[in-house]
Amino acid sequence: MKPPPRTYSAAVVGGTWIGVLAEVDRRRIPPSTHAGAYATHPRIRFAGVVENEPARVREIRALYPTLPVFRTPEALFKEGVPDLVSVATPPAARARVIRGLVQAGVKTILSEVPFAESMPEARKVVTASERSGALLLANHLRRCNPLVRKVRQRIRAGEIGEIVQIGFLYTGGLRSWGSHGLDLIVHLIGTPKRVHAGKSHTDSGHTGDPNVDGWLEFRNGVKAALLTTHFRDHRSFELDLIGRRGRIRLTDLGFRAEFFGLGQSKRFSQPELELKSREISTDSTFLPVVDHIVKCLNGVEKPLLGASEALRVAEVIEAMERSMKRGGAAVQV
Repeated sequence: MKPPPRTYSAAVVGGTWIGVLAEVDRRRIPPSTHAGAYATHPRIRFAGVVENEPARVREIRALYPTLPVFRTPEALFKEGVPDLVSVATPPAARARVIRGLVQAGVKTILSEVPFAESMPEARKVVTASERSGALLLANHLRRCNPLVRKVRQRIRAGEIGEIVQIGFLYTGGLRSWGSHGLDLIVHLIGTPKRVHAGKSHTDSGHTGDPNVDGWLEFRNGVKAALLTTHFRDHRSFELDLIGRRGRIRLTDLGFRAEFFGLGQSKRFSQPELELKSREISTDSTFLPVVDHIVKCLNGVEKPLLGASEALRVAEVIEAMERSMKRGGAAVQV
């Protein structure tokens, strides 16, 4: 007789918007936070949230009246070290928190990115987690979305042929919204060899994190163009992958996929790309992430959110910022 599926304990460090509080936004498909996913997943026992800011503590208790709220990670550990801990603190605290979790013996850590405020510090955090045997994961959550998984499978199967050009339209800052698009490009296509970038005239809506226009160059000659829009006007997140035999467009902030294939033009003798099908994701942004992690812990899947890949995305961002400061000069990744 098979044993029942294992249940894992989980906690969140950081009662931030993405950590807990975004559940109040009723237009989002729930669960839409680390806490919401842990409270919902059938194989997770939600052990609590670490937060010491009084206003946030009140909001957390309004959302989860019976959930334990701890002032420090050490207070959480007195109740037992969880199997899985999310790090949803502001960036300045993440490296310190991750180190503390590793030292406490937490075996699986899901962190917002970047892991630290500098690349050298982020590399040290990743190295420390690897040496300890802890599994450090980056919350590049779109990788786990079933629609993105399908897009990746169709690209790898050669459905649209050799990719010749890529376009990414975004707003919300290079490090915030832009990082998720760059991660998808790295995940679906690979790491570019060099970048060119310049600060956009569009507003990002994020102080200290500007919109950055530019392009990425890959070793096979393919280029990816990055364009931006005003955050105050509307939200933008679209990825366009153009191949020799087809095209895939991710629109609707990444939750709709349009699949194009070769067809006969109605006006000219040459073939053209025509829309073959479209699919819309109705999944929560967070639940597929936790479901994937549980499957990894059970040995069913291999991690899609590895820290080393997150470092490669961070290196692309850092290269774009250096290029921007150098007036758009080419910078190697």
